[in-house]
Amino acid sequence: DAGEAKPNPAPFEKAMECFHQVLLDAGVSERSTISSILAASNVLHVGDSMTSDVAGANNAGFKSVLLDRHANLQKPSASSLASKAVDSTPDYTITGLKELCSKF
Repeated sequence: DAGEAKPNPAPFEKAMECFHQVLLDAGVSERSTISSILAASNVLHVGDSMTSDVAGANNAGFKSVLLDRHANLQKPSASSLASKAVDSTPDYTITGLKELCSKF
């Protein structure tokens, strides 16, 4: 439990702590290797909410992927983005998880 809800960056930071421990448990011990793997710019967060998933990932410095299964989620307008302190514009949009394989 991160103590906060998305789009606060705390849940994303908690996930990174967990991944760090997984790498240590797997025997990865070089600090530079772990830092490279866990660099926020190397992390993709996939979610179906622009307000919690996309904005949260962007707040944490991750790349954001909007899962828009029905291709009908409304993209934020420039005026709505200007009125918010968070960026809810996804880096990528997909309509199904299989697309992750072809994009990445």
